Amino acid sequence: MTVGTLDVFLRRLADVMEAADGKASGIRDVRKLADRLKPFGGLTLAAFGDFLVKAEAYSRGDLEAVFGKSKPEARTPKAAADPNRVPAAVDRLKTLYSRALDPSVTADAVRAAVQGISGFSKPDLDRVAAACGFHQKFKTKAAALDAFGRWILDRKGSYDRAQV
Repeated sequence: MTVGTLDVFLRRLADVMEAADGKASGIRDVRKLADRLKPFGGLTLAAFGDFLVKAEAYSRGDLEAVFGKSKPEARTPKAAADPNRVPAAVDRLKTLYSRALDPSVTADAVRAAVQGISGFSKPDLDRVAAACGFHQKFKTKAAALDAFGRWILDRKGSYDRAQV
């Protein structure tokens, strides 16, 4: 049985009520209900009953009953890392290291270069360190980044001290 069948039944019931000199407001209510069932005519009564239960839960604000348990948002996959980013970072740091004696290389420039690789993973930073000649393994990313900055700034500082 479908809601469309129920709609027909309610319309005929309203006709019978009218013929029996039923109360006008009751007849109007039954016809109004039949009119409001029109959009659901294709649903089975069981499916319509489920809809009514969900609609009632929604009206109470119980969204979990309507939509089910909320699922965590899907994680967007990370973009594939550029395979040349480690060699490029090594080149940038080594170039900066070799230019450290140049007065145009400032501490801000060194910090900016180190900040540029702060998004690297720990294994990538370990590869950068090995390629730059570091023989130690750093415990954290912060320790590796700090070592890169000190490596370049120490060269600049030792040159500046030798000039005095």
